[in-house]
Amino acid sequence: DNRDGILTAAGGVATRTEYPDLPVLEAHRGRARGYVKVQDGCDNRCTYCIVPLVRGPSRSRAIEKVVEEAAGLERSGHAEAVLTGIHIGKYGRDLAEDLSLSSLVAAVLDATKKIRLRLSSVEVGELDGALVDHVAGNPRVCRHLHIPLQHGSDPVLRRMDRGYSSAEFSESVESASGRVPGLGLGTDVIAGFPGESEQDFRATYDLLDALPFSYLHVFPYSPRPGTPAAEMQGRPPKAEVTRRVRELRALSARKNLAFRENLAGQRLEVIREVTDSSGTHQCRSDNYVLLSFRGECPPGRFELLATEVDEDGLRAVLPGD
Repeated sequence: DNRDGILTAAGGVATRTEYPDLPVLEAHRGRARGYVKVQDGCDNRCTYCIVPLVRGPSRSRAIEKVVEEAAGLERSGHAEAVLTGIHIGKYGRDLAEDLSLSSLVAAVLDATKKIRLRLSSVEVGELDGALVDHVAGNPRVCRHLHIPLQHGSDPVLRRMDRGYSSAEFSESVESASGRVPGLGLGTDVIAGFPGESEQDFRATYDLLDALPFSYLHVFPYSPRPGTPAAEMQGRPPKAEVTRRVRELRALSARKNLAFRENLAGQRLEVIREVTDSSGTHQCRSDNYVLLSFRGECPPGRFELLATEVDEDGLRAVLPGD
């Protein structure tokens, strides 16, 4: 169905060339966090991914539309706006030479006064100095970056067509982490990609262990029909993939626990996400940790003092309580 007149299909491949502007959804009203989609589609051709085929090339929303929507979220009482999309690091490149994700962030900050901004996933090649400057230097930009790795072995990265080496990835991540104290840093990783040897897996594990990630999203490889990887030979046995996923998820749990332990005793800026039936408020810090506390909950962005680690996050109190 092509009701908006923008999507055409050629051999089943999406070829949208402009961003369809849709009305702001009412679903976010009354919530602390809202989502602003800044672009759609992807220009990358990772061999395992079907997204470019079904979503088409990267198309950015007009900067004034994004700014208007973020300002509208602030006016309606939201405390946080998440800038989302399929490949947000490519924002603006299809619109003007001087537009980028960092210039979009600057424009939203200039047009708002209170709302904090969170970036969704950003590819390592688009993690430029100007973007890290916002995260490091502006208290209204969350200290949180999600930078997909996908694999830590260079031969596998080449088969995935990711466009960077493990050393290049490490250098960028360590640079960003060194500039942003307390940075919440997440990544995606695939286990069991075709041709992945035990040596490849160990290289991935060791790289993830060495880098300052606070959480990992771990996925077993799943072939997508129509992608080059689906035709590749040498998939590891299912039992091996299951073991590798289990090891990586255990590593994620260990790194996340260490990250939370380091935050105990610190003040963290949070927004309330939900209050459960017992009256406990569940809040999210700017560096993407869940904090829980009881008592009167301030509106908007506020500080909590993290007191101790619990099962999923941190227990906390209002400073002075």
